[in-house]
Amino acid sequence: MLLCSCLSRPDFVWSNTSEILSEDLLYIPRNDPTLSDINVPLVAKEEAALREIDSLLHSNGKSLQDFSSLPLPVVTSNFDVTNHLMLQELNYDRQALGIEATKLVKSLNSEQKHVFDNVMSSVYSPYGGFFFVYGYGGTGKTFLWNALSSSLRAKGEIVLTVASSGIAATLLPSGRTAHSRLEHL
Repeated sequence: MLLCSCLSRPDFVWSNTSEILSEDLLYIPRNDPTLSDINVPLVAKEEAALREIDSLLHSNGKSLQDFSSLPLPVVTSNFDVTNHLMLQELNYDRQALGIEATKLVKSLNSEQKHVFDNVMSSVYSPYGGFFFVYGYGGTGKTFLWNALSSSLRAKGEIVLTVASSGIAATLLPSGRTAHSRLEHL
């Protein structure tokens, strides 16, 4: 319809049909027990629909930019429904994690806060970083990891918490041993 210029108000059609157009675009097999509790947000489905429409338009010499009343896809990366790790990481309740993160960050001691600030600034810098936090049992390493994980997940970031032993992994939010978490990558 866009290619034939059949729509006088494509924005009106999009706003009234975007949910229907997007509904099955990101099909997640429901018979897979590892994905039974995964819900792809409507925003992600609509982004995928806009990218698909734009791709179809491009193959015919047009693009969504030719239709100024229509929204453009914001996210540039594809939403991969076959990546179980990504689906699990994007399925957190961000609002609840934001509340938890605020509480945890306020409770950090000065040394933990220093490490927290360094890690967070490194996450958002173009250079990244590598950190090793060492301390005896009871010094608050797990508390720090929980504050970091909650803060980043509340912002929609993907955090894969891994530990070298099963006991240590049980103390981390969604923690797993490195071998168990990364065996399918």
